[in-house]
Amino acid sequence: MKKKWMAAILAVVLTVSGISPAVKAQAAEIANYTTASDWEISNKNPAETEITYDGSATLQVEISGKTEGLTYKWSRGNGTVIEGATESSYTLTGKEAVENEGGDRYFCTVSDGTKSASCLFSIKVDTGLEVNSTCGTGDNTARNVSVPYSGETVLSVTASGGKTGILNYQWYQNGTRIEGATGNSYTITGKEAAETRASYNCKVSDGASQASRKEIHFWINIDTGLEVSSASGSETSLNNNRFVSVAYNEETTLNVTASGGVGVFSYQWYKINNNIPTRIEGAAGNSYTITGKTALEDGRQYQCIVSDSFSSKFVTFEISVDTGLEVGNGETYYKTDMGYEIPVSYEEGIILHVAARGGLGTYHYQWHVRGTDKWETIAGATTDSYPVTAADLAAGKLTYSCDITDGVTERHVSFLLMKEPGLKGKIFTIGPYKYKITNTSEAAFAGLKNNKTTKVTIPKTVKIKGKTFKITSISSKALRKTRIKEVKIGSNVKTIENAAFENCSKLSKVIIGTGVTKIGDNAFRKCGKLSNIQIQSTKLKIVGKNALKGINAKAQIKVPAKKWNAYKKLLKGKGQGKKVKIIKK
Repeated sequence: MKKKWMAAILAVVLTVSGISPAVKAQAAEIANYTTASDWEISNKNPAETEITYDGSATLQVEISGKTEGLTYKWSRGNGTVIEGATESSYTLTGKEAVENEGGDRYFCTVSDGTKSASCLFSIKVDTGLEVNSTCGTGDNTARNVSVPYSGETVLSVTASGGKTGILNYQWYQNGTRIEGATGNSYTITGKEAAETRASYNCKVSDGASQASRKEIHFWINIDTGLEVSSASGSETSLNNNRFVSVAYNEETTLNVTASGGVGVFSYQWYKINNNIPTRIEGAAGNSYTITGKTALEDGRQYQCIVSDSFSSKFVTFEISVDTGLEVGNGETYYKTDMGYEIPVSYEEGIILHVAARGGLGTYHYQWHVRGTDKWETIAGATTDSYPVTAADLAAGKLTYSCDITDGVTERHVSFLLMKEPGLKGKIFTIGPYKYKITNTSEAAFAGLKNNKTTKVTIPKTVKIKGKTFKITSISSKALRKTRIKEVKIGSNVKTIENAAFENCSKLSKVIIGTGVTKIGDNAFRKCGKLSNIQIQSTKLKIVGKNALKGINAKAQIKVPAKKWNAYKKLLKGKGQGKKVKIIKK
């Protein structure tokens, strides 16, 4: 089996290289190699023996089986027999291999007088020969060259170094020797190269043989003038790349336009997932329709390759899928990235909140803070809120951002915190009312803008300098001696401070919200017309001294049915007259 393999390889080498009749005779001997049944020969050298020009190497055959009566004959690749070379080995110098024709191959023919067989030795000599080319792009072994279909170009090589001063060139087309093409350049036409699908290579050797051979391959790209473009979406920084946005549940059509070229255009669409293109069967037109949902499944990238008879170009489409995700601060929502400027107490810090709606429904969060010169991800900050401490503010950490994604669409909400020392305790007039800041997120109802107001509704929240505060208390004496007639207290209020409504002589109706836990001393003292008190809260724990002293003698206090017994005890002895009734709602 080994003999047949070697013979087959050599036969191929000799056929391709166009070797002389003498060498072909040697090939025939090798083809008869298997007839020497009582002995065999083999090559002990590497597949290619490498030598320097000033060095040497010993070529050696090995005999197994019969050795007596064998004769040896050494010859070069052109069939020249080497006089005196009659042993099983032959020492070869690099200079000899280079300066003798056929020196890139040596043969040893072994004979027992009846049968014979040969071994081939391939020789490579380093003479310092260097070969390069400036055609197209690439390195000193392979170049990519663009040729106009209707024009021509000159392929050329440059050679330097070597030992002999004799440089030989031979050009090949698709591996076949081009007769007469023995200079350092060769002119090709685009039409010929296109029609033969040709590649070219040039072998350069130093000296009489090809032992010092160096080779450059030229891969030809035919420029037929084909132009491909698209009006879909918008341009990106990459040539012939388009950026296209499509809603998750909607569809869009990607299209390409071709012009110029040679022959008829053909189209083929591909989907690209993780940089792996997959042919889309049946997608062979100049347009292709996708939906946002299928784009996600396909990898969010498509490519259309347009071909004429001899060349191809492509357009790549990067798909952005918009799921309709909206983000904001809970009061305002946007389908884009959003930023807010927020005043914050220098001493107390703030809790930042973000909110999302729409999209695919499951949201993920990640907070970041801007350091001295770059953004830093905050480890573990993966909820819809983040507490900024006074220490953070003191350290200059004033800019924050939260990435919000539904798994497909990602948006960003950023916050610039405006340091404002002393906010706590300040009173602001918003609309008809006054409010006092009690901490970074809460305020107290502090009174009226003017005394003409007769109906008061204390809201759940108030927005001051762009920030929303919960109204959690009514300040002491906030409405004392005012002309109000009715009051409705919001559900975030927990505490009605001392004398908050004292001496409101016109007050007749009060609705106490669901969050109140404490009514302070003298809260409704001397409210002589107050006859209708509705307590909605089930959390009331404290009612202060004289809180109800001087209210209307026939007043009714309506309380939640399930708290009637408890509140009768809680309200007993708070200054109200004996005829005041506590009834179930």
